[in-house]
Amino acid sequence: MKTSFTQAIDLVYPDLDSKIRNEIKERVTGNMLEFLKHKVFDESEQASFDNEINQILDPKQKSENYGRKIMEKLLSLPEDTQKQINGDLDLELIRVMNKIDEAIQG
Repeated sequence: MKTSFTQAIDLVYPDLDSKIRNEIKERVTGNMLEFLKHKVFDESEQASFDNEINQILDPKQKSENYGRKIMEKLLSLPEDTQKQINGDLDLELIRVMNKIDEAIQG
């Protein structure tokens, strides 16, 4: 079973206050979705996507739709492209986690 990056944060930083861990999870999730958005949509699709998402007023619904639509687009791409994007996402996550480590260690 593959561990999600939010689960990894709990495993890597068990001594951090849960409130801080949750903040890190929210920010990492946001960063990863933004990274994916730029990978799966071309510029014109991004503008259309942003306009559609900005029409949603409820923050929870906006967040759910944002992630769902990005994942739907990713899954609609050819398998080779999905694998490449997933590899890029892994590298981006490592980069983000290194920045978190630097910030925590001061």
